[in-house]
Amino acid sequence: QRFRKLALFVGAATLAAGGLVIVACSAENVVTTPTFDSGGGGGPKEGGGGGGPEAGMNEAGPQPDGGGADAAADCGTPAKLFPPTADGGIFCPFSGPPGKNISCLDTEQCCENAKGAGVSTCAPKGSVCPVAGATVWECEDPANCPAGQKCCAHSSAAGTAVTVSSGTCGTFLSKFSGTKCAAACATGELVVCKQQSECTTGTCTAVKQKGNSIGVCN
Repeated sequence: QRFRKLALFVGAATLAAGGLVIVACSAENVVTTPTFDSGGGGGPKEGGGGGGPEAGMNEAGPQPDGGGADAAADCGTPAKLFPPTADGGIFCPFSGPPGKNISCLDTEQCCENAKGAGVSTCAPKGSVCPVAGATVWECEDPANCPAGQKCCAHSSAAGTAVTVSSGTCGTFLSKFSGTKCAAACATGELVVCKQQSECTTGTCTAVKQKGNSIGVCN
């Protein structure tokens, strides 16, 4: 019996020196193998669906002051231009889980709710959004507007200009409140575009705004 206990002690000490701990319980030789924590979190965060704004959107969440990228801890995917699609539609950020957001009809607008205010919804174009404080995406391209009209990025503060800024996470719009359709964009507003041909002046520049990625002529 003494020899068997000594052998167990020597064997356990040898295995412990090699990095594996084996515990001997009494003289019955019951052995417990430890469970190791694999550590680390999950894989890359789910980024959304296919080739439209769906891919990678919803990652940073709504941002204050029209989307100041420095305010977001996670930049998500960089801003990019998405060419117009044959079926049109207005991408609606935060209207579902990543990869399952909806697009509103051209006759509708997307009401992007602030973080914690519920999922975003589609509403008739020009109507009041169901949730106060929602960002109104009336358009994301001139094709979403009546023929001959422009899609304009505007500020709700009178006399305040919307400008393209840059930060840690790339380009974004300062003083942005939403988009609207109009015969012409007013002073201080920026024309929203999806391709260079939609800009009469400036360059169609990709910006990441709220939970969306759009282009503006700048």
